[in-house]
Amino acid sequence: MNWVPFYAAMVGAAVAVMGLLFVAVQLSADRLPADVRRGWESVASCTFHIFLTVFFLPLWILIPAFDAHGRSLIVLIVSVIGVWRVVRASLPICNGALRIGGNRWWQMLWYSVAPLVLYALMVSEVAGAYLGQWQQSTDEHIAILLTVLFSLGLKNSWNLFTEVAFQARDSKGRVR
Repeated sequence: MNWVPFYAAMVGAAVAVMGLLFVAVQLSADRLPADVRRGWESVASCTFHIFLTVFFLPLWILIPAFDAHGRSLIVLIVSVIGVWRVVRASLPICNGALRIGGNRWWQMLWYSVAPLVLYALMVSEVAGAYLGQWQQSTDEHIAILLTVLFSLGLKNSWNLFTEVAFQARDSKGRVR
């Protein structure tokens, strides 16, 4: 099976949604109360890093010069960078210093823990391929994990767009 169309579509979709994320953050950032602004900035950062992974990983895999060993190495490197970025962006969340409204720290952990689990699954999937051979099932599993990661980024983006808009309004429905 040829995976080029899937990876190319993933790259295009990630770029499009990253642009929309920029717009959503720009429209909402100044309207938020100061006590929840940093929390949503952290969510936006985590989401942006998810989309960077969904953009760069397929882009690197599409390079025809990489063999199975090279692809596995790329997935490992991108996953490790993704873990580092998500952990770095979500440290304030884990410290409990940030709020996103109503002090829902458990919801903030979702923004951090879910991507970390997906990155861990990617690393475990390609660890065998790194030592052995990249197989059809490796492509299938990476495709599924990228799709779930992209879906998580979409969910986060939607929350940024909708929940932030509602938090930016005062009790009389006016924009703050």
